[in-house]
Amino acid sequence: GISSILVIGGAGDYFDVCDAVVMMDCYAPHDRTEDAKAIAEQYASSMPSVGATAAMPPPPPGGSASSLSAPFRDLGARWPVSSSLSAEGGKVAARGLGKVQYGERDLDLTGVEQLIEESQTRAIADAIALLSRPPGRMTLGQALDWLEAEIDEKGLDVLSPGMNNGFFSRPRRQELLAAVSRLRGARFEAQGGDAEAKRPKVGGGSAAQDGW
Repeated sequence: GISSILVIGGAGDYFDVCDAVVMMDCYAPHDRTEDAKAIAEQYASSMPSVGATAAMPPPPPGGSASSLSAPFRDLGARWPVSSSLSAEGGKVAARGLGKVQYGERDLDLTGVEQLIEESQTRAIADAIALLSRPPGRMTLGQALDWLEAEIDEKGLDVLSPGMNNGFFSRPRRQELLAAVSRLRGARFEAQGGDAEAKRPKVGGGSAAQDGW
């Protein structure tokens, strides 16, 4: 399989670690792997080697992986703080294709160019509101799995309980993730953190109801 595809201009820092180099010339692809390897042998790269990164020492006693400076360290699972995704009783509405009013917050989706119609934006807005009321503590990936299973079983009306909304189009989970990552104030607990102690309560629900 393919692990990574890098689209770069004239930089050759990655030539020594790449498996294939494709050059685009007037919209036509050309294999330039051999040329790139020759350049990599002639000029030393300023990038750290893969071996050097892998050989980094373990965290110090009492420390954690967050104290390391490895550029691609494993961050582990993250749990959203459900109250931080709540609109807190405020209005949730799409204001065009790329704008959402989410309680007192404005959610800007103009950079999510995969959205093509406002009905997707409406669905995303109400989906985030539903994600703030999960059935239990979940990672963001698990919460999206749960949400998609609910939609598969009950249809898009699950996003607007108590009413039939004919103005939804189903977004992909990629667009949902993009929206959550752009929501100001959204907070996450890292794996191993004291999530129960830090998580704010919502209403009068239990920790199991409020948390992820």
